Amino acid sequence: MKYILSSALILSCWLIGKGASWLLNGHFPGAIFGMLLLFLLLVSGKVHYDSVYPAGSLLLKYLPILFIPAGVGLIEHLALLEQAVWAISLAVLCSTLITLAAVGHFMQKRLQS
Repeated sequence: MKYILSSALILSCWLIGKGASWLLNGHFPGAIFGMLLLFLLLVSGKVHYDSVYPAGSLLLKYLPILFIPAGVGLIEHLALLEQAVWAISLAVLCSTLITLAAVGHFMQKRLQS
C-alpha cells in the first residue's frame, strides 16, 4: 500500500508538471515542473519524506535504466553533434569556468563577512 501511495504522489506531481508545461506551450519540460512541485511540497512540510521514500528509493535504484532513451536519442543525432563538436565543447568549458568563478567569488564574499 505504501508503494501505491508514494507512486501516486510522485506521478500526480509529474502530471501537474506536464499540465503546466502544456499551458506554457511546452517550452519547458513538464518533468522539471513536477520535480519542482514535489520539492516545494517537501520543503514546505505539506508532504513528509516518508510518504515518497518507498517509490522514490525504488526509482533511484533503477535510475540507470531511465537513461537508455537519452542515450539512444544521442546516438540518433550523432551526425548533428559531430558538426557542432567545437561549439558544444567551448560552451561546456566556458559554462564550467564561469560557474566555478561565480561560486568561488560568492563563497569568498560569504567567508569574509
